[in-house]
Amino acid sequence: MIEPLFRKCLFPLARAYWRTFRPRTFGVKGVVPGPNDDRQVLLIRNTYGDLALWNLAGGGYRP
Repeated sequence: MIEPLFRKCLFPLARAYWRTFRPRTFGVKGVVPGPNDDRQVLLIRNTYGDLALWNLAGGGYRP
């Protein structure tokens, strides 16, 4: 019974609240070419999340 109420009323309010007050974070990504071949790049696999997913190296940025 509460699920239809949440979907119609509370969820849009929660989404608007999050978009307004979410933390502002900045990130950076870097492409590092391989030492022998420019077609090679450094990729990382994080220990959290999907272990089959490879990403560009990066991190947080604090201005």
